[in-house]
Amino acid sequence: MNEVKPGHKYFDWGYSESELYALYSPVLDKIMFLCNNLDHAISLGLLISSRIHLVPIRIDQSINYSKELIDNSCCFFKTLDTLESIKKLNYPYFRMFKHDIVNYKNKIVESSGNISDKIVNIRNFLFLGNWTLEQFDDVDFALKYSQELLPILPDGIFHSYYRTKKKCLEKIYLEEDFDKICDFIETEVKYNSIRYGPSNIFSVE
Repeated sequence: MNEVKPGHKYFDWGYSESELYALYSPVLDKIMFLCNNLDHAISLGLLISSRIHLVPIRIDQSINYSKELIDNSCCFFKTLDTLESIKKLNYPYFRMFKHDIVNYKNKIVESSGNISDKIVNIRNFLFLGNWTLEQFDDVDFALKYSQELLPILPDGIFHSYYRTKKKCLEKIYLEEDFDKICDFIETEVKYNSIRYGPSNIFSVE
């Protein structure tokens, strides 16, 4: 299995001009992923919970945070000091709410330990999960604010969209073959999902 690195279509640097969230592993004592979207951070924690427990933390408030210090190309070499309050967090993801997110203000420091194949695999799924969520973002936003369009849209269009999204996320949560899952999700996104664009409000590809 190839590692998702800079230049890969799933890779995201994890930069932000405002809020930035880290998915931290108390077991590995490593920051596994950076995400500038809180909803995505919580969703990714849920999607990856079948493999490892990750705690979402707002990390841009750390006293030494900078994008030169940490991004998604090197975050797995970083951890956090003064972790007592974070390691006490043990809630399941289905009970997590936005107000549960810890605002981390202490230092980002170097992490010990090797980067195993398991870590590479988990990070690959995090990148894939984040990319997959991004593919559905525009439609999710449009559906949230476009309920008045329901009477004029084709019958079953929402059902088809949500079924496609559910199948893609289930693959990330349940299955192990990364390359096979990538092929499945890319096919579903390309041929079966509703697209939102400026020229036509909704279209089906």
